[in-house]
Amino acid sequence: MAGTKDAAKRVGTLALAALLVVSMVGASGLAAAKTEMDGDNGDDGDGDVFTDEITVKIAGVTITLGPPQDPNDDGVFEDVTSDGQVNVIDGVAHAGLVAAVSQGAVDLNEEQKDALDVDGDGNLDFQDSIALAQMTFSGSMQ
Repeated sequence: MAGTKDAAKRVGTLALAALLVVSMVGASGLAAAKTEMDGDNGDDGDGDVFTDEITVKIAGVTITLGPPQDPNDDGVFEDVTSDGQVNVIDGVAHAGLVAAVSQGAVDLNEEQKDALDVDGDGNLDFQDSIALAQMTFSGSMQ
């Protein structure tokens, strides 16, 4: 089992590193994410932060994410791909989203950025992607 986890960790690290390199080459995208809260529906659920999928184009490849979900209701939306699982793929997808946001290709409102701030430092950055990937390796999201 330890060998499998080590192999998964290496693959995840390589995938994350590759995505970070690609992010430096260029990213463009469009976020079809809700930018304003109407506050009239009385629902505090996840649906108020992200209502639609987010489409990101990285190095000529279009990726559609989400809408991101908060599977454990802690206010952090760890399931970036919205596939019902939190795994290393969410860390890689998160890194792609961070790259697109940092280059101005995807526009997220402050509430959405806060929901993706995995390490809780007040910034949406690659450290959040790494923290998310590390959570999946440690089993804290299993």
